[in-house]
Amino acid sequence: MSFLTVGMCSSVIGVAYSCIQASPKRASAHRGIYDSMVKPGNSKFLLGFLLLILLFVSVKLRYTILSESGTLYRREDYLVSWPDSDNDCQNLRHELLMRESLSKVTFTANRDCVVSAGTWFDPYTEVHLYKASDLDVDHVIPLAYAHAHGGYTWSTKKRKAFAIDQENLLLVDDYENSFKGSKGPSEYLPATGFHCEYLGIWKRIAEKYKIKVGEADRIAIKEKRQLCDDL
Repeated sequence: MSFLTVGMCSSVIGVAYSCIQASPKRASAHRGIYDSMVKPGNSKFLLGFLLLILLFVSVKLRYTILSESGTLYRREDYLVSWPDSDNDCQNLRHELLMRESLSKVTFTANRDCVVSAGTWFDPYTEVHLYKASDLDVDHVIPLAYAHAHGGYTWSTKKRKAFAIDQENLLLVDDYENSFKGSKGPSEYLPATGFHCEYLGIWKRIAEKYKIKVGEADRIAIKEKRQLCDDL
């Protein structure tokens, strides 16, 4: 962490200011905090703020993952945007929203291209959601995880096929998906009632793409076998 931080900025203050600049929507509010924190006598506030910045940087670094080979993970190498394979103006995300909704969906415009509302059950949190904007399309085995565990050797064609493989896609609460990030099952599991199905997907997709699941994650899956018949 410390080496990466030093490499990103010349100082922690530099990290703070660069992070502020990197978030335009929050810049005005954050810049005021930055200006006040550097005033003399604000050492405690400065320390607390710098700790928050370090936490922010550590989260951001989760999206810059180096594989075992040292190959940088870039999401765009797998998925730039959800495809519209049948050219009907509804991309894969919106087709999933339409298919999985428990009620008739509504759209943002007359062309019926972009889903705006419906009724969806999130298996990760076991709650119902009604706004399409509250849902993410989650890769059960995250793209970054797959990359770090063998995906860095894949061809471009295989990477893109993995990214849109619907066996590995679920509609889930966007906040929960952010919390999950690129974690494996040793660090993240959804609601108890979905453990077996979730781990079953992990096992099937890992085998399908020959992903080298980490030791801790293999143990986590193995420990659930006695409770899950399909594992």
